[in-house]
Amino acid sequence: MEIVTFACLIAMGLAAGLLKSIFDGVRKLTKNNFIAGFVMDIVWCFVAGLVFILTIFTLNNGEFAFFELVAFGFGIVFEMIFVKNIFASFIIKVYNKLRRKRRKKDDANKTSIVS
Repeated sequence: MEIVTFACLIAMGLAAGLLKSIFDGVRKLTKNNFIAGFVMDIVWCFVAGLVFILTIFTLNNGEFAFFELVAFGFGIVFEMIFVKNIFASFIIKVYNKLRRKRRKKDDANKTSIVS
């Protein structure tokens, strides 16, 4: 049973890390605004803690063991080292593509108004 709990908590740690990557992508889109970054970090900590606690209650009936914390932390660290740059760069590429399309549309509207 401990192996299943360990694997599930690694997966939940990866999910929490992906959520952090999404928040980091949004932070870059807000041009590293201090207040937005501060709020997103607090929200991420709250959500990651909630995911951790709910996973422990679901898998282990609320019984806390140190290996669960290690597994969750391992999942987050693994995501931040290996997956974060790929995920954040994907979010930024999508944003830049959407922004270019919007600029082209706005430029087309401006030229049609001027003509």
